[in-house]
Amino acid sequence: MRIGHIVWWSICVIFVTVTACTASMEKVETGVEVIAVQNSDSPLPIDLKDIVDSIEYVILETTDSCLLSDILCAKRDGDFYFVRDTKGLYVFDREGRFLNEISNRGPGPEEYIYLDNFYLDRDKKQVCLILSAQKRILRYDYRGKYIGAYTIEDGSSGFSCARVDNAGNLIVYYPLCNEGNKRNNGYGLLRLNNDEIPISAESLLSGIEISTENIYYPFLHYPIAQLGNGYFLVSALSDVLTFYQPDSTLRAYRVNIPHIAPDKEFLSRYSDVDFFELSDILKDKNIGRGITAVETANPYLFLSIDNKTSLIWDGQEAVWVSAFYDSDLNRYTQLVLSGGISDEHWGFYPADFLCEHKDGFRKKFGPSVTWIDKLTEEDNPVIFKYHFNPNLIAKLNMKKRT
Repeated sequence: MRIGHIVWWSICVIFVTVTACTASMEKVETGVEVIAVQNSDSPLPIDLKDIVDSIEYVILETTDSCLLSDILCAKRDGDFYFVRDTKGLYVFDREGRFLNEISNRGPGPEEYIYLDNFYLDRDKKQVCLILSAQKRILRYDYRGKYIGAYTIEDGSSGFSCARVDNAGNLIVYYPLCNEGNKRNNGYGLLRLNNDEIPISAESLLSGIEISTENIYYPFLHYPIAQLGNGYFLVSALSDVLTFYQPDSTLRAYRVNIPHIAPDKEFLSRYSDVDFFELSDILKDKNIGRGITAVETANPYLFLSIDNKTSLIWDGQEAVWVSAFYDSDLNRYTQLVLSGGISDEHWGFYPADFLCEHKDGFRKKFGPSVTWIDKLTEEDNPVIFKYHFNPNLIAKLNMKKRT
């Protein structure tokens, strides 16, 4: 199947109000509040049908100039989809038609040696490439035209993820430190200026002082998510979320699920071991690795707990859920890490998987869905986004009682 297009299953329109999560919660220590989880003793088993009203699919066009390998990340802004795979970064239109590749590998001033990641400046309509080794951020318009580059100072480069805040600053996440990068894991803030002046990062939030020795390991792949006019930040090996708003005091929220993360005393006791050895110790002692990803689908906040289960919070109530089961496809999926919750991280299905499960998709969508029959194993992946039940927490609470 060569031509891209967009498909909806069980289309519904949801109107919600943008609000930050500001519910009154129990204070547990100075500056930290609790996200109370009523079923904190055990996660709730759920089926995809329990939480999702509709799924939006985009069939990415397959062309000789765009044959995607494994997708690493897919984002959307308006009529544009940006898909990064192991070979490069590509842009598609609203129907999934291939438009262009964003930059390419090479030694030139508009090229990259290695692409660490990318982010979207949605106000300026720019797609920005993070190049840690070159200490630069290359900027292009949404159709791939080169605009310019930011230069990053030596001590401020090395971040693996970035997000533009609503004041035009850049929130950056630094991976765990290693022999090549001694900077402590945590967050910085880049106040973007013109292309001529190297940019230095201000410290925004400290991280843990633990090394991965000679291995580069970001650990957190979805560490930043926006909700309303603020941003939630995840810290490595922690059960605490930090809420950031430009020019405001940071706020902290702790998830009250027992043993999901090591406490400060535990980390201090094992401060002389590297991250991977510490992970083995945590596993042996049945202690989790904390909150490992954050996503938002207004008005809900979704947290990955130790890459295994998920927490869903609406600012008032929180429900802990297991990896969800898709009964039509007979598969379990970790809700947050699989993608599909927000425009920052669309999920995807490889074409060969879809071809293998055509009967399941026919069962899910009925005879009106014809694109699945036209798909071949050699086609590009299909990306998707969930649209959640507007009464999601109430529905999950009802399920807990049954």
